[in-house]
Amino acid sequence: MWFLFLYPLLVGVVMMVSGFFAFLGLLYEDTSFAALFLLVMAVLIGGGSAARSWVARRRGVVVRPWEGAVVSAVALTAATVGVCFQAVAGVAWSWSMPVLWCVGLSVVGETVWARFAGRSWWWLSLVAVLVVAAVGVGAVWWADAVG
Repeated sequence: MWFLFLYPLLVGVVMMVSGFFAFLGLLYEDTSFAALFLLVMAVLIGGGSAARSWVARRRGVVVRPWEGAVVSAVALTAATVGVCFQAVAGVAWSWSMPVLWCVGLSVVGETVWARFAGRSWWWLSLVAVLVVAAVGVGAVWWADAVG
């Protein structure tokens, strides 16, 4: 399933580029690029989730084809929140961090979801994504307090 790894990578790259323009706009007190950043992320996450559900239905996934789409949407939304928190906290970071956030959280969510696929325990993958995201935000918060 190439979509599971290519989609978070694509979202991370788009987040990196659009976030760069949003930060440049905020330097000049222009919030239109930041609003555009949030709109682009909402469209990418929602569109990707809809596309993933559609592909799962076409491939004949009988048992709840929406579960994987929800897991990836939560992972990418948590990545967006983590990157925005990292930018607001003012922690020095490289421009590749959005890609690492998106791919890392998506891989955690998909791995746990694949382990419990077909059972009613799919929510454990959401818990795993949110725990890893909380640890990442806590690390950023700690780096801000120390630095």
